[in-house]
Amino acid sequence: MDGHIDVYNANSNSDLKDILTNTVAIPQEFGNGFPLLEINNDILCGLSESDILKKTDIYSNIAKRQITTSELSNYLKTHMDPSKFVKEVSVGINLSSLEGWKIVDTPGVCALGGIEELTRNYIFGTDEYGYDNVDAVLLVYKGSVSLQEHPELTEFIKDVTRRKKSIIADRSFMIVTHSSSDHFQENPKYINNALNQIDNLIPKERIFYVDNNLELFCRIREREGKDFMDMITKSSLEDWPKETSSRLKAMKSDFLEERDKDMILNEDFINEIQKLSQFHILREELEKFIVERKQKAYDEIIQLIKEDLNNLANRKNEDKAKVEKDLRGEQDLASQIEDEKKKNEASRLEFNNFVDSLRTDYSVAKIRRMYQNISQAAKEISSLHSISLISAEAESIENELKEKKDEILREVEKKSKNYFSNIHIPSFPVLDFKSIINKAQKSESNKKDDWQPEKGLGNFLKRTFSKIAGIFSDKYEHFGMTNYRTPDIEKVSRECKDEIIKAINAYIDSTNNTIENYISEADKKIKETDRITQENNELLVMTNKTVEEKDNTIQLLEKEINTLTETIKSIAYDN
Repeated sequence: MDGHIDVYNANSNSDLKDILTNTVAIPQEFGNGFPLLEINNDILCGLSESDILKKTDIYSNIAKRQITTSELSNYLKTHMDPSKFVKEVSVGINLSSLEGWKIVDTPGVCALGGIEELTRNYIFGTDEYGYDNVDAVLLVYKGSVSLQEHPELTEFIKDVTRRKKSIIADRSFMIVTHSSSDHFQENPKYINNALNQIDNLIPKERIFYVDNNLELFCRIREREGKDFMDMITKSSLEDWPKETSSRLKAMKSDFLEERDKDMILNEDFINEIQKLSQFHILREELEKFIVERKQKAYDEIIQLIKEDLNNLANRKNEDKAKVEKDLRGEQDLASQIEDEKKKNEASRLEFNNFVDSLRTDYSVAKIRRMYQNISQAAKEISSLHSISLISAEAESIENELKEKKDEILREVEKKSKNYFSNIHIPSFPVLDFKSIINKAQKSESNKKDDWQPEKGLGNFLKRTFSKIAGIFSDKYEHFGMTNYRTPDIEKVSRECKDEIIKAINAYIDSTNNTIENYISEADKKIKETDRITQENNELLVMTNKTVEEKDNTIQLLEKEINTLTETIKSIAYDN
């Protein structure tokens, strides 16, 4: 009842019985009308043990006897946990003869604790489609016991009849087992008494007498290929119920008296036993019942089909008219989309050509060549030997850089005027070549030492001393002298050249970035045009497909309408 599933494997009938006894069977101490079903439902609804113990009067009224608190408490000790009691049992058995059947063995009408109410609910219930859960009810009970000794069964039949008479009157079969027993055979009025007991609610022709032990005997013999004479030896019959073994022995005796021993055929015995078991009669009647039910269902379905086909044909005619109207609109839309698509494709081609030419005319290599003369002039700065010449050349280079940059951008802008406006131009580096020269000139590393002797006797004596001291140390090497340091023109010109070339490269990079910005904007335009073209393509494909589909739909509907018309004419209710 908690939703979990346990799986067991049974290798024999006894194994199956033990498993069901241990997992499903209600303990005998909770028999005698104990309202198990009601209590279990209360447990599943979440009632606490104390709340359930307060309902003894309600349970007593259902059980029609006094339910004590201690009796109820004992049950709750093992069943407050929903995992302790079972909701449903499915037993799978490999029986090819029953393939396609679903047999529901419901809790018996004599089940303990009101569990039989589950059987009633199932029989009266319907499936998800509104059809009855059951096609037929097979009432099975042991023929060696009188029906009068089964008041619960007779009451069950009467109750089902009161609540849904058609189930018992039209779809019930009473199957009496062990019908070859002496007790049954000695009571010829048994069936009349049984029918009277249930007020003749079940038609007499749907009451069948079978002997399941004799049928089982034939099945085992057929499965194991045993000889009949071997199967009815004393030792072989020990496993069978006494009444079955007695019946088989009597048949053997009668059979041997009537026939020549040398002419006894094994199959003759089996045929006689099967006749006595009468399962073939039950099978024939069940099959006949099924055929009748199927024919009735078939006739009802045929009537429904014809009605549905007429309704379907009418709807398809309506659909056809609607599709034809839609088709005309789709064809007009397809023509408009086709024109727009051509415009977009031409625009996209024009954009592609522009971008290709921009990339070709202003590749990185070509931009570098545009600044090549300026770069060459910068390299020649290292050959100049005066600050004034370096400054003049640097200023000239600065002007040429700006002019070349402006020239290039004017060309690009002119080529792009049909496509862009307000293009963002990245900032170019600010060049101050005077500052570069001053920095190079002032750098200590760019000056040369120029030691000159100072005037005066004192300084002369210092220099004389420095020469003598220089033998032992260079500490007084320039004693009495002054260093008049001057710029190292070679180094200054070289460093200026390097800085200026670096600045030119920055100009080249900025120019390239500006061109890339134009191309990037062009790419955006192209992608937008491509997107519109693609959308129009998709819409056109969809529209053309829709046109084609609608055209096909119209043809299909016409074909289906013709087929439906012919089908309706051909249906005959008497088939």
